[in-house]
Amino acid sequence: MKKFMAMFLMLFFAFVLVGCGNTEQTNGSTGKILIQSNGKTLTVSSIAVNAQVQLKAVDAKTLKEVSVTWTSDKPEAATVDQNGLVTGVATGKGIVVIGAEDKDGNTAVVRFSVNTAGAVGSYPDLGGYTIKIANASHALHETDPTFVYVDDQGNPIPGSLTYAGDDKDARVAAWNWVEQTFNCSLEAVAYPSNADWGPARWNYILDQGRKNISDFDFLTVPDSQIPTFVAGNCLIDVSDFYQKYGTYDDNTEILDPVYKKSGTYQGKLYSVTNGDADIYNVMYYNVNLWKSLNAIDPSLKEPAQAFLDDEWSYDDFLTYCTKAQAAMNSLPDAQQKEYHAVAGHVVYYWVGLVNASGTNICDPYAMKVYLEAEAESKAADLMKNLYDAQLVDGSLSAVDGSVESWNNQTALFNTGDLWFVRDAGRWTNNQWGEGTTQYGYVPFPSLTGKKEDYHVGLGGTATWVMPVGRQNEYAKYGNEVNPENIYLAVMMYYKKTREFYKGPDSGYDEEAARLRTVQKFTDSPASVDAMVYVKSRLKDISFFEPLSTSDNPVVSTYSGTFVENIRGYMTGKKSSWADAIAGEADRIQNLLAAAYS
Repeated sequence: MKKFMAMFLMLFFAFVLVGCGNTEQTNGSTGKILIQSNGKTLTVSSIAVNAQVQLKAVDAKTLKEVSVTWTSDKPEAATVDQNGLVTGVATGKGIVVIGAEDKDGNTAVVRFSVNTAGAVGSYPDLGGYTIKIANASHALHETDPTFVYVDDQGNPIPGSLTYAGDDKDARVAAWNWVEQTFNCSLEAVAYPSNADWGPARWNYILDQGRKNISDFDFLTVPDSQIPTFVAGNCLIDVSDFYQKYGTYDDNTEILDPVYKKSGTYQGKLYSVTNGDADIYNVMYYNVNLWKSLNAIDPSLKEPAQAFLDDEWSYDDFLTYCTKAQAAMNSLPDAQQKEYHAVAGHVVYYWVGLVNASGTNICDPYAMKVYLEAEAESKAADLMKNLYDAQLVDGSLSAVDGSVESWNNQTALFNTGDLWFVRDAGRWTNNQWGEGTTQYGYVPFPSLTGKKEDYHVGLGGTATWVMPVGRQNEYAKYGNEVNPENIYLAVMMYYKKTREFYKGPDSGYDEEAARLRTVQKFTDSPASVDAMVYVKSRLKDISFFEPLSTSDNPVVSTYSGTFVENIRGYMTGKKSSWADAIAGEADRIQNLLAAAYS
């Protein structure tokens, strides 16, 4: 499942700042002191004209308060007294840097934006209500950009994860803005330990829905599970709310069109998310293993370079894997190890190959299922040819971190989920040795093999949904605390994040941000170039393909009869492609209509 992505340096503030317990700072911040307000470490925040925020400086290790000298670089916009009390003076002056320096020269800073004095009054007053957002216990930092994991004594855990997205500072500023403006708190809370993920979580949500209660205001779920929860009467339809509040100031929609479609069930919208739809199902290769093969056969280009050179068609891929296998058989340890050019999951490959050629398998707009088109049948033929030539690892039934040959460095190619690269449970930073692991990304081959013809199918995402059953909790805080106003608070969080991160005065550099994101997922220069090429053109070459994620509301691409039929054709258990897909189109058509009509 695609995680929140994630999502993901706020260039609005012109340089990198410390984030919530992380003590690395730059541009004058030594990392030895932190600035806090109400117990939270701040690096960015906002303040209204005539409003005040009390700051204090603490030792980064002991968290004990230290004596500092306070300064404001723009007192015409916001002042700070020698007790750390910040007062908003005027808007339109840009970002205000509030600095703290102790007697030893250790420094820390907070960036403030100044809002109009009347801004708070134009939004609902939630009366101190806490908006609770559920996520897995290990993923709370993905929900709350200010979140810090602490031990039983409340001390930050060294080395624990914090939100690492490029837009972190913008999200922190937006998070604080919502809390101040709506007079509320936003809190990421762990699901109960018996509902951390998968069927246990789904059953927990269904059980609460049956009882018309909920412990949370928002639930983090994959949007593929929305039909299950709607059938269980667990979710609030947010269609009308989105109609009112679902656009940015330039009138573009907050929901990416793909995520809007994947978060809609039977014509009603349930998904509450933002961000751009992105690639998910990907093909990777072991860069170090490729280098070993290239030393044996110099004609064996790096896969990403073959894509960039327009040499990445179905036929090119079969030839490439044949040559790679021959080189593998010449490796010094080939007698002791069983090498294969291709590992991963057959249907992940098949879907990626079909979509790369610009063809939908399931089109939720036209409500059509295509299994007999040229790309579908030729992609299946390619997988069969790879199998017949003994170039694949077994029957291609595993994916990413569960592929043993990939983990053991005896497979060149593998399929997987992009957002789990470098994840502790999938492909780690040092899977093949500390400082030596290199993951190469390459797009799936297409019919023509030309990069300008390449396309990509995009699936759904992890999202927030609003559960029923919070009425009794709302009633404790007055009439303004209701689903619509809580939804509005989250929409304003999304809007302010975009404003702070990409606004006209932010200094946002799209190409630089894209490059930083790409470098998180792949290592070689050629694979970086290939991913940058795809991401830079994503709006033009992508389309919604439910099957690009294995967990979707139409049909599983990981297990089940559909998978077995495709695997059956590849392994020769099905006599023809027509035999393999007999009856599948009608069955999947009905499932498609049930989910997206």
